[in-house]
Amino acid sequence: MSTIELVDPELRDALAQQLPPLTAESLTQRRANALELAGTVPKPNLPDIATEEIHVESAFGAKPIRVLTYRPVTSNDSMPAIVHIHGGGFVMGAPEMKDVENRLFASELRCAIYSVDHRLAPESPHPAPVEDIYSVFAWLHANAGRLGLDPARIGIKGESGGGGFAAGAALYARDRQGRFYGEERFAKTLVACTTGDAEEVIRRLTEHVEDFTSAGLAEKQDNAIQRVAQFRIKRGLIRAADGTILATNVRRKVGGQTLYFRRYPTGRLFADLVGYSTQGRSRAGLEQSENAYLTSSNANLSTIFNKTIDRIKGVTITGNDLILSVRPSIQRLANQQLAGKCGAAVVMNPKTGKVYALASQPTYDPNLVENHFNLIKAPGAPCHPAAPLLNRATDGLFTPGSTFKVVTATAALDSHKFTPESTFYDPGYCIEYGKQVSNAASPDGPVESFGHPTLALGLQHSINSVF
Repeated sequence: MSTIELVDPELRDALAQQLPPLTAESLTQRRANALELAGTVPKPNLPDIATEEIHVESAFGAKPIRVLTYRPVTSNDSMPAIVHIHGGGFVMGAPEMKDVENRLFASELRCAIYSVDHRLAPESPHPAPVEDIYSVFAWLHANAGRLGLDPARIGIKGESGGGGFAAGAALYARDRQGRFYGEERFAKTLVACTTGDAEEVIRRLTEHVEDFTSAGLAEKQDNAIQRVAQFRIKRGLIRAADGTILATNVRRKVGGQTLYFRRYPTGRLFADLVGYSTQGRSRAGLEQSENAYLTSSNANLSTIFNKTIDRIKGVTITGNDLILSVRPSIQRLANQQLAGKCGAAVVMNPKTGKVYALASQPTYDPNLVENHFNLIKAPGAPCHPAAPLLNRATDGLFTPGSTFKVVTATAALDSHKFTPESTFYDPGYCIEYGKQVSNAASPDGPVESFGHPTLALGLQHSINSVF
């Protein structure tokens, strides 16, 4: 029975290239092939990271444990550390398989990484691998001062089979509390067990930032450090349905780094829909809600693959373009009709749900948000406060009221039971839930009664009895 249809379509082609069965005879060759493949991956140019191979004494009398280390070159304070456990189904793998990712982690997280070359099954069955990992973990705690590490911020992470070993080593740490190395008490241990997704590891580590990394990193308004770091990413463009660019990037050199800042070519036209992305004032609109997609931080397999390859090559990470259904001509018309008013207009396709226009007035120029925020004003607006940054189409707590009659009329016509000429009786009110609901008063007089209006007239004058 084949189960290939249960596999994600993006992975089926790779699985179709079947490997020979794993046996005791083929295991040695499989291990060698995996190491050879890892060696072909180009290493990123990260002069801020120093690497070294060391050997740590086993706490259980076994042979010394080989460890690959990755450390930031300069650090004035005691740094956090991660004990890394490679994957490989418990029978394969080596630290070299994650060499590139560990370099990137050390650079991005500003922490030391110790990748353990633990013993493998079947030659060394359980608990040998966990004992090796625990030995390195306990050794780091015992020698934290000499190594420039903060013993309260040493975590364990692993991917795939290494995730299971990471959990096992954490249990050893809980139960043994540093035995064999001076009875040192362990601080809270962070464990990240994953299935090999580098983005997931970073996410889980940063979720525990207050426990694990420096206190400054935990200051949040969308996490200022992460937000600024994202400006090294060339965000994806935002386009209208006809290809008009609504959000693009301006490249600048700042402190020796290439950063990308947002620019909005259409200015006020789509401000409330697109929003803004800035260093100092965070984000709004689609720039906020679609930030993960625009920065290639979403969990789509192809996005993660492309982003990882860009990192390995050392090239600028480019986000995904966002293509909207809005149409500039309709958006422009909606804004013209709202000119001098306080309100909103939304134009949608009732069959598909596509939004053709989403306008709010008064509005603002998103290009002013970063450096000229004080210039965002609406002095002539008829409402107080004018609130030009308020998207009245989506952020107001308004009851739908008679606007929903457009939907009802559309459904009536779509049913083919009614036409625009269908007639109704209108005494000037209708009875709903035992209460009389009158038509709205006309601007020039009392409540209107229309007698026998058509559906078209009922929609034009919002006649309650028709709907």
